Amino acid sequence: MDAHDVSPVCTFLREEGPGLLRAYFRRRAGWADAEDLAQETLIKAWRRCEDVAEASRARAWLFQIARRQFADHCRERREVPTPVDAAVSAEACPSPAPAFRRELGHRLREDLGALPEEQREVVAALLDGERQVEIARRLAMPLSTIKSRAQRGRQRLLERAEQRCVFERDAFGRVVDCEPRTPACCA
Repeated sequence: MDAHDVSPVCTFLREEGPGLLRAYFRRRAGWADAEDLAQETLIKAWRRCEDVAEASRARAWLFQIARRQFADHCRERREVPTPVDAAVSAEACPSPAPAFRRELGHRLREDLGALPEEQREVVAALLDGERQVEIARRLAMPLSTIKSRAQRGRQRLLERAEQRCVFERDAFGRVVDCEPRTPACCA
């Protein structure tokens, strides 16, 4: 693409904008974050449009920028606690039912300990902030094996938690609150 001939560049970026927005949204970025990420990606693409040698590869080039932008976004947000982190550190979380939340955190730790060793090791490393690629490298295992163990471990933790609690979720499926299924479930 020729940076001096802005008409095709503008048309291309205008056409691809909604696709970028959907791609970020599907990757579980919140709607506001997806809009911001799409906008930042389009700005970067506009500034670097002369880097595209062939118009036929422009879409792949744009989505490569998007992948990098999303990876940067995830790294920046790594410090943000996940719902599991929040439940595990429930003691520090003011709540109308602090005893229940504290108990939920204890139960999650117990459930983590009850996972098969191979799943427990992977899930615990993920909860400590280690990336799946890093875990695979450290354990000298294929990434697909680590992904499978992580998925199975998370699923088991979720099933155990859902036996005890009713979870309230936001539009993206993220846990925002929980209540015990029965008053005696955390006694």
